Amino acid sequence: MILNKTFKLNIRVFNKLSYIFFLLFILSCDETPPYVNIISPVENTVMPSEISTIIAEAYDNDGDGKVVSVDFYVDGIYIGTDNHSNNDNLWEYPWNVSYWADSSEHLITAKATDYSNNIGQSNIVTVMVPSGIEILPALYQPELQEEIDYTNRPTFSWFGLNSTIKYEIEIAYFNDIDEYYNFENYIEEHIEFQNENKFDTIITDTSFTFPFPLTEETKGFYWHIRGENESGNLSDWSDTWVFKIAGPEPPFLDSPTNPNEPVSSLPIFSWVNVGSSASKYHIKVSGVNENCVDTGNLDNCFLGNEILDDDDIDRVVGSIQYYTPNQGLAILSGLHWWKVRSKNDNDIWGDWSEVKSFIMSEPTAPELVSPLNGEKIDFTDQPELNWDSNEAAIKHRIQISTDTGASFEDSIYLDFDTFYANQINLDTTLYSLKYGTNYWRVKSANNADAWSQWSSVNQFRITGTSPPNIISPHQDSIFTQYDSLLFVWEASLDANNNPASMYHIQINYNEIEGIQRDVEIDGDDQLQYLFSDVSFLNDESYYRIRSRNHIGFWGDWSSCQFDELSQPFGCDDIKDYVRFYDQPASPLLISPSEVDLLYQEPFIWQSVFGSDQYKIQLSNNQSFDNLIIDEVVLNNEYNTESFNFESYSATTLYWRVQSIVNTVGNDLLSNWSEIKEFSAVEPSVPTLEFPIEGVIINENLEFAWSDVDGAQNHQIIVSDNYNFNSSGTIINTFTSESSLNEFNFLNDVQNENYFWKVRTKSELGIWSEYSDDAGAFFTLENPPVPELSFPNNSSLMTKVDTLKWSSPIELTEYEIEIVNQNSGQIFSYNSISTEIVIDSNLLNGGTHSWKVRSKNNIGMWSDWSEIWSFWVPFELEIDYYNFQNLSMSVYPITTEQYIDFLNEAYHDPLEYVAIRGQYIKGFCEGMPEGEEQIFVKRATASDIYPYNLAKIRWNDTEELFYFEGTNDLIYDNHPVVFVSWCGAIAFANHYNLDLPTSGEWENAINESGWDVSYDSLYINYNGSGDPWDIPGGTTPVNFYQNPSSNLRDAFGNVWEWTNDINGSDRECMGSSYLNLLQQISPDSIRIVLNGSNSVNKDIGFRIIKKLSD
Repeated sequence: MILNKTFKLNIRVFNKLSYIFFLLFILSCDETPPYVNIISPVENTVMPSEISTIIAEAYDNDGDGKVVSVDFYVDGIYIGTDNHSNNDNLWEYPWNVSYWADSSEHLITAKATDYSNNIGQSNIVTVMVPSGIEILPALYQPELQEEIDYTNRPTFSWFGLNSTIKYEIEIAYFNDIDEYYNFENYIEEHIEFQNENKFDTIITDTSFTFPFPLTEETKGFYWHIRGENESGNLSDWSDTWVFKIAGPEPPFLDSPTNPNEPVSSLPIFSWVNVGSSASKYHIKVSGVNENCVDTGNLDNCFLGNEILDDDDIDRVVGSIQYYTPNQGLAILSGLHWWKVRSKNDNDIWGDWSEVKSFIMSEPTAPELVSPLNGEKIDFTDQPELNWDSNEAAIKHRIQISTDTGASFEDSIYLDFDTFYANQINLDTTLYSLKYGTNYWRVKSANNADAWSQWSSVNQFRITGTSPPNIISPHQDSIFTQYDSLLFVWEASLDANNNPASMYHIQINYNEIEGIQRDVEIDGDDQLQYLFSDVSFLNDESYYRIRSRNHIGFWGDWSSCQFDELSQPFGCDDIKDYVRFYDQPASPLLISPSEVDLLYQEPFIWQSVFGSDQYKIQLSNNQSFDNLIIDEVVLNNEYNTESFNFESYSATTLYWRVQSIVNTVGNDLLSNWSEIKEFSAVEPSVPTLEFPIEGVIINENLEFAWSDVDGAQNHQIIVSDNYNFNSSGTIINTFTSESSLNEFNFLNDVQNENYFWKVRTKSELGIWSEYSDDAGAFFTLENPPVPELSFPNNSSLMTKVDTLKWSSPIELTEYEIEIVNQNSGQIFSYNSISTEIVIDSNLLNGGTHSWKVRSKNNIGMWSDWSEIWSFWVPFELEIDYYNFQNLSMSVYPITTEQYIDFLNEAYHDPLEYVAIRGQYIKGFCEGMPEGEEQIFVKRATASDIYPYNLAKIRWNDTEELFYFEGTNDLIYDNHPVVFVSWCGAIAFANHYNLDLPTSGEWENAINESGWDVSYDSLYINYNGSGDPWDIPGGTTPVNFYQNPSSNLRDAFGNVWEWTNDINGSDRECMGSSYLNLLQQISPDSIRIVLNGSNSVNKDIGFRIIKKLSD
């Protein structure tokens, strides 16, 4: 066995030696130098700064790539070696050019050595190093921003300077890791290192290994060096580089990390295990801190506020690391923060994890179960206390006080803890509760010693047994001096059915002079007590009773009231009564007595001392078994105003009275008085006075009859028949007076005979017979017909606002009806006088008929009066120009307006327009009465030729005037022509207007701004060139618009009639479309025509009205 093992070992040694000899043989056969070539900097480069990297490409020419090192030279001077190639066979070395900064060319070369010690020579690269580059030491390791996780005693190295004999190194650390990550904001070249964070030493070599650990946790550092030559001169400081000594990566926290899911018991912390480099963990947990978030740095949550700080947690195998704190760690309810970091085998702690939070929820406050809130405990002073608590609760604290609210804390007399169980039986303890109301509360804690809020405060009472149930006396029992007072009650039992040991009775217990009766009765053998003398009782005497239990506690008085929590109040209030009274005497009756009663007299008797009420009875027999009145009254009289004796007319009636003393429950009654009697009689029949028999009435119907002794009311019936049936009855009403002048009719009143009767009702409610059975009759007639008086029949009125009529008698109401004969519109009015004012604006132009009828107070209407009529002017819609106190139409009257006038006048009953051949005629103002005058000519074609003018036509079917033109042009807005002076006057009167005088016409023209010499562009004259000029004719009245005047066609278009009359002569103003322009001048604007019936093809008119109209 041993031989076999030795053999195998020798074989393995032989194999290894054979391999080594083979490798040496191969290498000894390699004589080819390796390839090396400088690729940076390139030929003729001007070096930019003091540190530049020389890069060479090198590999073994025999193809195995076994180059072991590359040496770099400047001007043949060795500057350094690179022993570690990267993956691309690239070799490099930093060159501090500050020694060659002389603005001269320098030669860079390199030599590569392979495993056979063959040396290859590179190419030569010529570069120029400018002068002025500062001569500084160049840092090498640790590199800028290098992270070192393999040691906390790093080696520092740099490129030395010629003639430098020693170096000073300064190393400092950042206050926190965030400064390291933002080092550009903190580190500048040649910064003065902070003394408290700085390590400073002198070294003669170009490398230095720190002699002791720089840190035990992840921390950032910065360092620099400077050199000193043999003369003691110091170089400037090198650049400042930063590096970090780092432990393992921070763990990822797993649980608890969700503050929205509160923790209710001691938590188990877990996090994801860091890689194998971690060997230990460090956990910190803060106390309650909700405000540290506002500082912007969650690490502040732990400052002076750590409840857990454990840095000796061994890493376990697995993906998740669990950590359970020691039992008893107090984690109060609220927001907590926690973090974890790990340490590697080099004793370097890594960064802290992200800070996470959790909420330790306090257990829910317990809910008190028993005693119930407000419960009375009458059998013990050591009850059992029970409550419900959260399942996480492991201990409880109970406090009992004699007060509540703000005073609870000050009145606590029991305060103790109990574990696990949710109850405690005080009977098993030394604790006894105080007599009276006790207040208690409980709170619970979990295994992290997080306490809940206090429960609500409940209350219970340690008291005696309840007051006994009193069997007698009954509430409000009545006693007299002949009675005794016996109290009887049922035994009081506590909750365990133990009987009360004693009872206590008090009578009149709050009297100022003291309690009248106060006795205690042993409850073991007695449940009643007798007061044989009741003379001490008042009218109202009150009492109360209570009992005492077997442990000596008195219960509540029977007089107590209790709130919703069974707390007694009002125990000294009066609740249960007994009463003492004397029996009252019988009353003495006064009236009525032995009389015939007609008036409503009250029943009167003498008052009885001590009586509160009286009872009166009325009957139609002495046994009073048929009661008519059975009432209770407060005073010594009874009023029968509301009682009706109608059914007891001529009947003997009997009455009596009894005295009453009011008590609670049962009243005390006297004996009945003696019985008195009287009779109720019927009133007399009234005598009718007006209307007398056979009288005729057409207004002011009223009735009167004789007064009757004792009368209270009367009934009157009026009918059209002797039998007074309902279909013919017009009045059936009641009145307290002996007359009637206001009433409503039940049926329509006719012009005929009527009968009437009356009866009387006495104050006792008894009716008399009706008046004369034969009845009395009178005749009703319609009122007289009114006579119309103003305005006179067929009046032509400029304005109507009042209508008048007359009546031979004064009547109640009049109805007026007005009809517009043209439109058929009807206006109805009512008046209480013989005239009425109407709104004249409601009456459209033309003839109106009107009539009136009257109404009397009986509601009967007269016939209508005869029908009269009146005429009012029509309304003309036209534009006016106002000047002085006049208004003149802006333009001449148009054909359309004149046609409207003819149709309105033709169809109006009080106006007269007739068609006589080619002429339309009517009556003319100022001409012989009844003599027809020409208004306008219905021009023929020969009358018009060759001009463009409108022609008036008649439609027999529709009986309407209309017009048509001589061509396709429209003529509705042209001035009317072929109209006479009478036709113009008739038009003006139809609208309550007038024609202007020549003076008024000239004043209006002048004031409006017309000037003949300048207005030729605004005149229709012969040759004006408008659409109607060839061969000539009128133009629309608004065709020519003079901008200097508000009037149209003052000159041209048509001549215009005026109201100047000189015998048979009539004057026209203006000019017409037939005039040449040169014929129109201030001297030629007036023509005189003979005759009011003259018609011409170029004469029209315009109208005028006074502003006062």
